[in-house]
Order: sequence, then structure tokens, then C-alpha cells
Amino acid sequence: MNICITGISGYLASNICELLLSKGYIINGLTRNKNNCSRNMLLDPNIHIFEYDKIDECLISCKYIIHCASPCILNTDNLSQEEKDKIINDSISITNLILNKATYLNSKNITDIKKIIYTSSTCAIYDGTKNTYFSDYWPNEKNIDDIYSLSKIKSELEAWELYYKQKDKENKWELVITNPGRIIGPINKFSTKSPESWCSIYEILNMKDKIKDKNNIISLDNYYSSYCDVRNVAEIYLFLLNNNDYNEKRVIIAFDSFLLSDYYNVIKNVTGYNFPEINFINQDTKFIFKMEEIIQKSISIINFETSIRDTLNSIV
Repeated sequence: MNICITGISGYLASNICELLLSKGYIINGLTRNKNNCSRNMLLDPNIHIFEYDKIDECLISCKYIIHCASPCILNTDNLSQEEKDKIINDSISITNLILNKATYLNSKNITDIKKIIYTSSTCAIYDGTKNTYFSDYWPNEKNIDDIYSLSKIKSELEAWELYYKQKDKENKWELVITNPGRIIGPINKFSTKSPESWCSIYEILNMKDKIKDKNNIISLDNYYSSYCDVRNVAEIYLFLLNNNDYNEKRVIIAFDSFLLSDYYNVIKNVTGYNFPEINFINQDTKFIFKMEEIIQKSISIINFETSIRDTLNSIV
């Protein structure tokens, strides 16, 4: 069976691709530029790579689409307004392209797409006002300053609108939205670069060579972030692919939340690096995203320390 994965060269997509290949699926990968794909991906006989001008050809043999083609851009503070607007517009544009194309091709009986698993983010849920977030919570856009979060909210809302427009049609497709937290875990043989979701890991690693102040101490804000391991995330996508109980639902994928100081302690223990003393200040209040119990039981959760260790080992 062929499955289309958009953003095939990306960190999450390449891990989903590897897992699905091991289960006997054939992958039709969609990318803006084939040159972004690794040599391992391009040479695999069970992966067929298409650029966007060949999207119809890519989708013809597919019953499922896994949409991962939305970049993770967490550091947007120094971007111009034009660059920020582009992040939002590009996210909505790619959503429109993929979902409208599925509707159109199904209506013409060119394809028989049954389900789209659409990758959103916990950034489309979190707004800093709660200690526990459930999948049915939507932030007020007026209270969101972060452009990446706003892009995830707007593009996910667009996905839901396009889904409901075609819901009652004979050749309809089902929609599942995933809302992963910050994804860590190793890159695999299909990956070409480390993802921006490793930002907390790099923030600590960069301290190793940081110029110390006169007191030999560095101060860092001690913020919480949720985590999930990319290998577990791929497993959950496979579960959702074969389980119709989650059609027309949002699915949170976030195992726990950890402080930047927790990253520091694990990385220091794993690497043995002689970090300068770090003073963690302005500690956040802990929050969690509530995963459904059935989703949690569908995998063996890789713990935080193991996930960081494996991440570091994959980039050494």
C-alpha cells in the first residue's frame, strides 16, 4: 500500500518513513526540492520522491496522506514582520494545497484517499494560562505573540475548515490532527540535518564554550517545555493510521514537561563536559499536556534521559 508523506526530507517525516517501510508500506514522498533528501532516501527502491509540480502523480496510488510539511521555527524574535507573515502564509498555503488537492482528486475519482493525518503542534494549544491542557483547548489568537504558535493555530483551523467542507461528500477523506510537543530523539539514516526542536539541547551544549562573566557564572531562564521522542511519535502515527477511533479528533503527543535545568543535568551527566556554573533564573510554573491513555498504552514511552542520550549519540 502506498502512503504519501509530505515534507519527506524532514526530521519527523523521515522517522515515520523508516517505520512504515519496516511494516511493508511503499512511500510516496512529497518535497519542495529533491536535493533536500538524503542519498539513502533517494536510493531506497520503496521510496518514490515527488516535487510539488508532480503532486497529482504522487497522490494517485495513495489511500493515506501523512502531512508533515510545516517547518519547526521556534526562534522568531529577530525576524522582520515580512518574514513572520511569510511563516504564517506558507503554513496556511501548504495546508490548502494538500487538503484541497485530496478533495479535488477524490471528487474526480482519480484518487481514493481515505484519511489524512495532519501534523499540528502543542503550540496550537498552549497559551501559558493553565497547568494542564487537554486536546479540546484553543487559545485566543489575540493573546498569542509567538509567530510560530500563531501559524500552527491558523493552519490547523484551516485544516478543520477544509475537512468540514468535504465531510458530507461521497468520496470524503477523514482527518486526524496530531499535536506533538517538542520532539527530540536521534536522527536516522534518512535524515539530512538536526531539527530546530532540539533547541534546548543546543542551548545547553553551546554553554560549554560560553564566555563566563566576572563571577564565573552564566544565567539562563529556566523554562519548561514538553517532550516526546521521535521514535514514539512515529509509532503513534502508525497506530492512528490503522485505528479509525481517532478520526475527526485532535491527538496530543507529549509525555511530560521538563525544565531547561533538567536538560542541563542530563546532558552534563551523559557527555561529561566541564560546563561553567549556570544560574537558572525565572523558573516557570510546570504545565503538562494530557495524552489519552489509549495512545500512551499503544507505545513503550522512551524516557527523557534515554531520549537525550540517544539524540546526542546520533550527532557525535
